[in-house]
Amino acid sequence: MTRPAVTIAELDRPPTARREADDLAAVRAAAARRRTWTVVIDDDPTGTQCVRDVPVVMGEWTAADLDWAARGHDLAFVLTNSRALPASEASRVTSHAATAAGRAGERLGRPVRYVSRSDSTLRGHVREEVAAVRAAAGAPRQQRVVFAPAFVEAGRVTARGVQWVGDGVLVPAAATEYAADPAFGYDDVDLAAWVHGRLRDDVTRVRVLDLALLRDGSGPERVRDELRRGHHDDVWIAEAVTGGDLAALAAGCALAEDDGLRVVYRTGPTAVRALAGRPLPQPWPGRAGPATSGLVVVGSHTGLTNAQVDELRRSRPVSLVELDAGVVADGDDAAREAEIGRAHAAVRAAVPSVTTVLRTSRQVVAGADPIATSGRVAAALTETVRRIAERTELGFLVAKGGITSHDVPARALGATRAVVLGQLFPGMVPVWRLLDGSRPELPYVVFPGNVGDRTSLAVTVTRLAEGDRSA
Repeated sequence: MTRPAVTIAELDRPPTARREADDLAAVRAAAARRRTWTVVIDDDPTGTQCVRDVPVVMGEWTAADLDWAARGHDLAFVLTNSRALPASEASRVTSHAATAAGRAGERLGRPVRYVSRSDSTLRGHVREEVAAVRAAAGAPRQQRVVFAPAFVEAGRVTARGVQWVGDGVLVPAAATEYAADPAFGYDDVDLAAWVHGRLRDDVTRVRVLDLALLRDGSGPERVRDELRRGHHDDVWIAEAVTGGDLAALAAGCALAEDDGLRVVYRTGPTAVRALAGRPLPQPWPGRAGPATSGLVVVGSHTGLTNAQVDELRRSRPVSLVELDAGVVADGDDAAREAEIGRAHAAVRAAVPSVTTVLRTSRQVVAGADPIATSGRVAAALTETVRRIAERTELGFLVAKGGITSHDVPARALGATRAVVLGQLFPGMVPVWRLLDGSRPELPYVVFPGNVGDRTSLAVTVTRLAEGDRSA
């Protein structure tokens, strides 16, 4: 069943009787009482878009890295890059990360709350990752699963039983290019049907925490009561059009946790900050390194990404180097190596004098196994960046696309630890400081493939290269 396009104003009803600041304060107070450590098991780095001053663990991490993330922090991200993996491998790496985080919490005497963070346009290995996190969380009959996919800062909201996507005018996520993803495509407009289809026999009943409930003067208490009345195999969809809706949800879940329930979350980025009791941070005032030119690495193929790269090239001098995806995906080893070497040499020649865009060629090479083919292309792009970073001075580094933005720091640069400094736009496009690997202290920008407007990439590069003129 199709749904007509709507505006945010049409969905933003009824009026709320709640104050977001009060609900966030209640969440923080509950976490402080219990000394809770909220661990976000993230299938790509783009979940860090709504928080700052938060540790990130990635790549070939160890128990010591997790202890660092737990010590003195109420919130941490552990990246798995599992959206880029086959389902069985996604299950394995998610289980490994969640189990190891639980052990870190035990070592430091801190109860762990688990969040499985994924895509607000509904892509990812939902069933496998939720099951892996639930296994690590323990107390299975006390568990409740809450699904809160909204990313309100980027125009992805949940209302009327539908996930909506857009800028001003919104359409169902099922009507967007994201629903045609070769690996994670879907056609369910109704979100409850989508949950049933993804989780299959892992869910008994799908319930909805709607806007009327969340915005009620007793919204958090009503959330707690709904979770109490439910069953451990139920899933609750949380609607949200504003950050305040998710703050009310988080306050209600905190009450349920005070009563002994073990709530496991599958969320978009906005719910992460709500669960940590944090308001939306102010944008980071961009400052680059000593070199004025940098590298923009583009793996995403979305229409928005292509438009953003076109606008960047139109608005300021940049060099463009393309890595031939067909050659690195399907060619023999010699052809693959030659193509990586060619792209590496072209970037090294250009980047000392001008910001350079290194992107995969725009034809989509799906192959018989889209995830495996995408992995071969991503590995070649990562190897090219690794060679560039070894010998080339960079003022900044931007990675465009979720998989790309994981592989660049974790594999190309060998980093295992980072801190989220903030975002370049309100609730979007995070900036990290890498703490180890081959390029520590390099300003690193995680730019998702599907956020912002046509000018956002150009604005990002200008701010990094020239500083924030408005600061």
